[in-house]
Amino acid sequence: MTDKNKVLFTFKKSYHISHSRDYFCCVGSSVNLYNINSGDFISNFKDIKHPNYSKFIHDNNLIVKSSYGDYYIYDLDLMECVKIIPPPPKVKGSITDFQITSDGKYIIDFSYVFPIHQLMVIDVETGAYSFFDIGFCRAGFVFSTEIDSIFYVVTVCAETVDAPNVSFQVYYELSYMSGKFELKKLFCDGCSKVANVDYGSNKFAFSDYSNKIEFFDVRNRLVDELQYNKNGILYDLKISKSGRYIALAESQNIYIYGIENKECICNYEVENGCFVDFLDDEKLLIGTWKKGYCLLI
Repeated sequence: MTDKNKVLFTFKKSYHISHSRDYFCCVGSSVNLYNINSGDFISNFKDIKHPNYSKFIHDNNLIVKSSYGDYYIYDLDLMECVKIIPPPPKVKGSITDFQITSDGKYIIDFSYVFPIHQLMVIDVETGAYSFFDIGFCRAGFVFSTEIDSIFYVVTVCAETVDAPNVSFQVYYELSYMSGKFELKKLFCDGCSKVANVDYGSNKFAFSDYSNKIEFFDVRNRLVDELQYNKNGILYDLKISKSGRYIALAESQNIYIYGIENKECICNYEVENGCFVDFLDDEKLLIGTWKKGYCLLI
């Protein structure tokens, strides 16, 4: 690291990290649970094969998605798996992150039937599935917002199912009220190369394998741009919850930029970096293929 004095603690199994108020979870070959304040190891869950992404339902339950499309629900008081929700027939798990409604009743994710993705909602209690048509979608991202009842969906689409190249992105708003979901298209964008997308503070941050990050304002589509000193492949990017900062994870460097002034605030050297996320505006979680760090920004 560039400044070891800023490392609050380190941990293992450090990619695909999620966090709640009291815990953070690292998904690798198995699932490790840690205390979010001290980094102390709490528990390891080994019953899930090929774990992929995870999300907390408050501080009481943890959902871990496998690469096969199964959802394992862990009770964090009992520290054991209490339910497994399998994917629907003929549907494979998508290699994408997912979201959970604030009441913990529904999972919002993508299904995958080669070569097309569909937006999918799963009832946590019953395991029932419902689907939304999002065209010839080749990839997708879903984000929670500052409003509990609103989610944003970004899809990467082709003109037809047989089209060899991706041609455009489509942005949607998914509203959730009283157990009902409604999908509304917001706008389309013609850029065909998608590396990473994130959402925060009414803005999408979008990268296209170059040294440029573009920002789309949700309400009026104003475009802002950030150029950074690219030294490798950009594996992950995150906007802080305050909307003041953006963190970029390359294999050898972690950058933090101010979104308004476009200035680099920090540059941390890492080995095999792959993940980054803000705990708040003062602490940053960094994941590498070997271990993870919690840093004081």
